[in-house]
Amino acid sequence: MIFPAAFLEDPLRILRGIRFACRFGFAIERETWEAMARSAPLMETLSAERVQGELTGILVQCQRPSGALGMMRETGVLARVLPEIDRCAGVNQNEYHPDDVFIHSVKTCDQVPRDNLAVRWAALLHDVGKVDRRQTVHDEKLGDRVVFYGHEAVGAEAAVGVLRRLRYRNALIQKCEILVRNHMFNYQSEWKPSTVRRFIRQVGETNLEDLFLLREADIRSRDPEARFDDLRELRGRVSEELGKRAVLRVSDLAVDGGDVMRACGLGPGPLVGKILGEALEAVLEEPGLNERDRLLEWVKKRFPKSRKPV
Repeated sequence: MIFPAAFLEDPLRILRGIRFACRFGFAIERETWEAMARSAPLMETLSAERVQGELTGILVQCQRPSGALGMMRETGVLARVLPEIDRCAGVNQNEYHPDDVFIHSVKTCDQVPRDNLAVRWAALLHDVGKVDRRQTVHDEKLGDRVVFYGHEAVGAEAAVGVLRRLRYRNALIQKCEILVRNHMFNYQSEWKPSTVRRFIRQVGETNLEDLFLLREADIRSRDPEARFDDLRELRGRVSEELGKRAVLRVSDLAVDGGDVMRACGLGPGPLVGKILGEALEAVLEEPGLNERDRLLEWVKKRFPKSRKPV
């Protein structure tokens, strides 16, 4: 195959042309478009860092990245730089989703503020696990229906793989992994305060607002007029728990590893961490337990066999 000299000299021009067309509303001439499509295989010769730069530009400069992502797919570029997204096309969903996984994903990305790169990436990648977790089950009331059980865990691993391949910073990769893994949270008004505290601990205080942004974008991609009463309620309950300075980490406990070792007659080892972890679970359930004397007494009763005779 003969490639145009401009793209042969620097294949990144293909991706850059798509970015400019999406950002500024340019139309790409037919001959140029056909040349870009023919030259798409050259994308595989580029360094990850250079591809990352252009993809970042698409996500933070384009009001609606879906336009660029659609052009990337039509030219064959997407299959070479983001095959995990490309393979989502044509994967039909269930009654809750009118679009296939690809269209839903890019629409969700569009709904995220463009100054938040991490959440735009999380939105684009949040459902990539559906491709491998799609199955049909029989429901007595609804009949046969499509489900994607566990897709969030598969998707989180895939997201890490994509972003590592593109050489993104660890902080962004870790945040995206957390957001994708937790995007299916199912809040109910019946949640106990301890359930809210466990939710905060699982997601992490610094990730909560980004997770809520992702949930809003996910819903708006299907229903632009959607209300968020449940999400507003959860936000309020999270704020209330944080205002109480809730214990959410082992480091927040009134005792530390040294206290546990002295109380149980232990030396350093994994059992100390296990005891502290169980103590945290107990305090999440009963915050009043987080007083030094009470908590040490709980530890001694909970782990009596750990104590060595003096």
